[in-house]
Amino acid sequence: AEYVHGEQIRVTAEASYFFGGPVKNAKVHWVLMTADAGFDFRGDGWYSFSDFDWWDAARYGPYGGMISEGEARTDDEGRVSFALPADISRYKSSQRFTVDITIQDANNQAVSTQASAVVHKGEFYIGLSPRGYVLQAGDEGQVDVLTVDSQSKPAANTRVDLVVSRVEWLSVREQLEDGEYYWVTRPKKTGVLTQT
Repeated sequence: AEYVHGEQIRVTAEASYFFGGPVKNAKVHWVLMTADAGFDFRGDGWYSFSDFDWWDAARYGPYGGMISEGEARTDDEGRVSFALPADISRYKSSQRFTVDITIQDANNQAVSTQASAVVHKGEFYIGLSPRGYVLQAGDEGQVDVLTVDSQSKPAANTRVDLVVSRVEWLSVREQLEDGEYYWVTRPKKTGVLTQT
């Protein structure tokens, strides 16, 4: 049910007829799809474990779509097996991989099934919990940091590099494809403090 980025996912499917015989040498079509997977923290306190910026979500959307697809054939026992890399290097957060498999017999009758697994971005998650959300200029803010494994158990003695950034919202008028000018707002992030 769970993998870590870089591991191999072993997929096995089996098809049999209603009368009990295996569906031998049947055509198999598989599709690997993905979507963002949030981390469900089950510990004490409130921490944010996502690297979510709403302006990124508005630009790219929360759905990943299709990653790959392939063809295969079942063996004499009606089984098909193949491996998929749990590679989520191009995604910002952990992913839920779903494998959709369709098996077609000699009479062109098709049946489909699917299974899902979470691919974690790393061995642990980093949670942040600010002690306040509004400060006066010149005041000092505090943020609690927590590292846990995928089961919400503490991951002690973990090196964490923290970067505090200032975000400026820059609004300019830009001419778009229709020739008209529109206000466009983009964030500019600048690191102002780094701690380990």
